[in-house]
Formats: sequence, structure tokens, C-alpha cells
Amino acid sequence: MDAIRAGEAVGGGSGILPMIQAQRDRFKQKNAQLEEELSKTYATVKSLRSEVASLQKDNLNLYEKTRYVSTYSRNQGGSASTSASSYANRPSAASVYASDETPSGVSLDKYQSAYEAQISPFAAFRGREATRAYKRMSLPERLVFSITRVVLANRTSRNIFAAYCFALHVLLFVMLYSMSAVEIEKHHIDNLANGAAAVAAAAAGGGGGGGSAGGKLHGDDWQQEGFNN
Repeated sequence: MDAIRAGEAVGGGSGILPMIQAQRDRFKQKNAQLEEELSKTYATVKSLRSEVASLQKDNLNLYEKTRYVSTYSRNQGGSASTSASSYANRPSAASVYASDETPSGVSLDKYQSAYEAQISPFAAFRGREATRAYKRMSLPERLVFSITRVVLANRTSRNIFAAYCFALHVLLFVMLYSMSAVEIEKHHIDNLANGAAAVAAAAAGGGGGGGSAGGKLHGDDWQQEGFNN
């Protein structure tokens, strides 16, 4: 039993513990490699998803431009009769993209469905209602609404507005503190001046009283107390 616990074979030998440790180390190394590959695969999938989303957005924009060019060409062809010969000599965009597939073989059905899904009648209705409500506003209300919309447009404008408000409040507090300090100093100086004036007046009053008393004592009518006739 002691030999088995020590990892040695019953009949002797080097034991199986180093083999188990080596196998454990190999599994740990393999696990680390698999985790690294998994993280790389996840980053690749994330990048591909963002790229696919960007490409889909670009394709929708191109499809919208194609529809606009097609509609514009039809309108111009119906209204301008003088340029009918030039339009007859070249194919219109409507005839080019009238089929479900492009000349390269790419189907436009999925882009059409995605484009039509973005065009919501409720969104258009909300836009018209917002425009009508904006026109019904007065001039001050329009000004406040426009400023608010500009401030809340993006993160940079919001940060600039917050910094402006903070700087304005700091300036206001500094001005109030300076004014209060000046008023306190002025009040202190007035109190000192009033105190000095009061002390001077008291000193002047004391000197005048002493002089009048001296005049009474040094006059010719002075009589010692107890010797009055």
C-alpha cells in the first residue's frame, strides 16, 4: 500500500505519478491554446458581424439611390417632351432594374423588403405632426426648441453646454464672494472710523469740562468751604 500511495508500481519501477503530472500539464497547455483560439474566433466573428451590418447599410443606401434615380428619370421623361429623343436613345433606370435581379445576378428582393421595412407610415406621420407643431409655436418657443435640439444633438454639444454652465456658476460665485468681501471690509472700516470719531469726541468733551472747572476754581470769587459769611 505504501508503494501504491507513493506512486510506484507494485513490482517496482519509476511510478505513474510523473506520467499523470505530465499529462495534466499537456491538458493545461492544450486548454490554454483552445481558449486563445476561441477568443480570436470570437473577435473575428464580432468584426465580421460589424462589417456585414455596415455592408447591409451601404446596400440599402445604394438601393434607395437607385430608386430615386429611377423615379427621377421617369418624371423627367414624362414632363420634358423636348428631350424625348435623348431618353429614347438610352435605357432608363426603371427598365434596367425592372427585373428581380441585377446584371450581376444579385437579387434585389431582400433589399427591397429591408428598404420598405424602414419606411414606416407612422414615422412619416410623426414627422408631419412634429413639423405642424413646430410651425404653431411662437418665436420664443421656436428659439428655445432650436437651442435645446442643438445642445442635445450629440455628446460633444452636451459636454460643451455642461462646461459652459459650470464656468458660469463658478464666475457667479466668485463675483458674489468678491462683492461680499468688499462690503464686509467697507463695513469694518466704517465701524473703525465711527469708533475713532467717538473716542475723539469723548476726549474733546473731557478736555472742555476740565477747562471750565479750572476757570471756576481760579476765579476771584473763590471761597473756601466753611468760611462763607
